[in-house]
Amino acid sequence: MGIGARRLLVVGAIAISACDSNSHSTGSGIGNIAAVGDLVSDPTREVVYVTDRDGGWVHAMSTRTGEPLRRAHFGSRLTQLAVDQNGDKLFVAAPDFGEVIQLDAETFTTERRLQVEEAPMDMVWRHPGTLVMATAQGLVEVNPASRGRRSLQADVGENSLLAINEDGGALFVMDREPIAFALAAENTPPSSSDSNRSSVLRVRRFGLPTTDDFPAHGSAAADLEASTSVVQLQGEGLGIHLSYDNSRVIASTNGQEGIYVLDALSLATDDTVSLGPDLNAVAVNTISTRMFTATQEEVVDSLNLASFDPGGGVLSGGAVQDQGLLVAADSLSLVVHTDDKRVETRRAFRTQLLGAPVARLGTRYEIEAVGTPGDRFIMLASTTPGFIFLKSPNQEELFLDLDLRNLLIVFAGTFDQTGRIRQGWNVDPFPILDGETIIAQFLVRDGITGKPKDVSNPLLIRFRW
Repeated sequence: MGIGARRLLVVGAIAISACDSNSHSTGSGIGNIAAVGDLVSDPTREVVYVTDRDGGWVHAMSTRTGEPLRRAHFGSRLTQLAVDQNGDKLFVAAPDFGEVIQLDAETFTTERRLQVEEAPMDMVWRHPGTLVMATAQGLVEVNPASRGRRSLQADVGENSLLAINEDGGALFVMDREPIAFALAAENTPPSSSDSNRSSVLRVRRFGLPTTDDFPAHGSAAADLEASTSVVQLQGEGLGIHLSYDNSRVIASTNGQEGIYVLDALSLATDDTVSLGPDLNAVAVNTISTRMFTATQEEVVDSLNLASFDPGGGVLSGGAVQDQGLLVAADSLSLVVHTDDKRVETRRAFRTQLLGAPVARLGTRYEIEAVGTPGDRFIMLASTTPGFIFLKSPNQEELFLDLDLRNLLIVFAGTFDQTGRIRQGWNVDPFPILDGETIIAQFLVRDGITGKPKDVSNPLLIRFRW
């Protein structure tokens, strides 16, 4: 099936009917968290998971309402989090126990405890069914179902951060290379001055072995296909993200350059964005079109990931703490951890498009839009993200996060006096739609002039059984 026919099928699989709307608030959030161990979004629900590092709690919070949903206590420090691609399993690192605890994501029931020799500095889910962890002993891959594990035989340094591409074939590691290893790589003998040199921040790319020969149980070793090039960066690593098409790596630091944009194959530096040394938290939305940055101020700044020009700011309600920032799966809600020990959600857009990240085939799917009464809107959609820059009357940077090459109009209307509209889709049960995605976004026009006035958050919707 061609791309054009497929996108028509994706959009045509929904039948629209209007109904009444409900009101929302950003909610009370979660309090008394001095230090966040990790923040991660559920890929199928409007939910974010939070670990209270020192308090031993793991929390689930609604990104639509900002209210806590459930929590579980384990009487130990809790650090890293990972969730599988279906949102069924949540993995929580408990370093004092030497375990990664697997929970049912919907109920927080403990399903199994996986023994790990070293506490993971970071961990990511690899489709279809393994966890990849960066530990002091190197990279390790674990199959939670069989408890099999294999060492990937790659040394990793302190404060490792991981990113994995969509098909699970390439792993990107940002870490600090000990100076001794850096000297050895340079074939340089150590000297007395080297004791004052700091380790080197680097990004490396590894080709992961297939899971076909993964040990059914017990341990094994596997060789990684390491990239021939390694890029060295300045400062401390804050985050590593991939573009939507996996062609670029976005490495964030608190060094003078700030953000490095790298080619995903060669790791050559395509661009840098100088944000200064005060950066302490970064987050990228689901479709990799917008980045949000924090510097311990009460405003979270944004920039587009095409030209890297700055956009509007979002009030965070307090000074954002180190690594205390996440963009939820709806690309609307910013999850912030502030200096008042609270984790809360903040809306990153004035016009809001609310909906679950997954539309189940053969069921009804609903969204709600919140805007200004009297404003006219168009709901647009595309199957891939992009950048369509618009001119707004107040000269504010405005762009649609959609691809002009496959842009479609879904419907148009006017916000009534409540400023809210809810729409329902009956999703056809076409097997070919399973795994397909669509990105929906509202373009708002001034009720008098008809000129572009605002855009909503881009909502990535994945079709699944």
